[in-house]
Amino acid sequence: MNDQRTTLGHGEYTMAAEYLIAMQEYAAERGVPPQVALRNSGLELSALINPHSRIGHLSMECVLNNIMDAIPDPWLGMDYGRRLSFSTHGVLGFAAQISETLQDAAEMVVQFNKTRAEFDDMVFFTNDEWGCIRMQPPDEGYVDERIGRFHVLSAFSNLEQLARRLTGSLEKSLDTRMLITFPQPSSRLPEGLSPGLSLHFDQVVNELRFPIEMMRQPLPKANPELVSAAQEQMEAELVRLNVRNDVAGMVRLQIQDWEGRLPTLEQVAEQLHMSPRTLKRRLQTAGTSYQQIKDSSRFRRAIHQLEATDSSLESIAELLGYSDASNFTKAFKSWAEMTPSEFRQRLSQE
Repeated sequence: MNDQRTTLGHGEYTMAAEYLIAMQEYAAERGVPPQVALRNSGLELSALINPHSRIGHLSMECVLNNIMDAIPDPWLGMDYGRRLSFSTHGVLGFAAQISETLQDAAEMVVQFNKTRAEFDDMVFFTNDEWGCIRMQPPDEGYVDERIGRFHVLSAFSNLEQLARRLTGSLEKSLDTRMLITFPQPSSRLPEGLSPGLSLHFDQVVNELRFPIEMMRQPLPKANPELVSAAQEQMEAELVRLNVRNDVAGMVRLQIQDWEGRLPTLEQVAEQLHMSPRTLKRRLQTAGTSYQQIKDSSRFRRAIHQLEATDSSLESIAELLGYSDASNFTKAFKSWAEMTPSEFRQRLSQE
């Protein structure tokens, strides 16, 4: 880091220390002393009184594993997530509260999420029925199943709870849904689920869905001027964290904003003001390749097209740059272990 903030512990990615403090406070309420929570994490007790620092992701994973070992609750992530308040999320939480609509708040969360946790990749989109927040780790296989499931469940349960608070619908039955790629941790569903919330495990994507009417609802504390000020502060934070210097993330952003067929490596390199050779080398150093990033983006686009449109497989194949529907089907099956038609059929049965 290049300013007064300190990075504590180990790991390439960092997250705001407020989450470590909140996790330890939650664990202490359930009988886990801080020494147990921090064991072998590389973190001193002083980390718990330094909310302005950043915590390395490997140290945070160690803390989570210690707490999950001490509290054998399969739904720990959901319970913890429901307890996090807007203030835990710093300026981002404040900005969400004063957004004009829930959709504006969701877009804000996705845009500036990395000011809070650098390793989260999120996208937001809408269709005629849903507003959807989709979440994925930056690299496949990045976290083990237990940590990954905790992370997704805690994030989604927190976002779902805060969205209900913003719209005054804590007690209202709403068709909100969590789609989780991980297996269900227990046959017994957790207590205290929001009215109308349903959980779906073993899914193709990690996705939180809200009814589109809920997303468009005006929020009572909207303040556009303060939102602009908060955005400026969070943009400065992204620069401070060098988030856009993550070359793989920069490529993903270029692909995400590209209209029509995905660009070539040469086109992306030109947009990033570097030579194709330099871009290739930097991606290789980051442990990935342009083809891997493009394949991942194609998969996300394919999922969106299959969910949000009635487009034929031929049309989707052409949009994604495949020579025909057969090649698209083969690629999709290698990603999702089912054909596009089977995926659509599964969606219709939910």
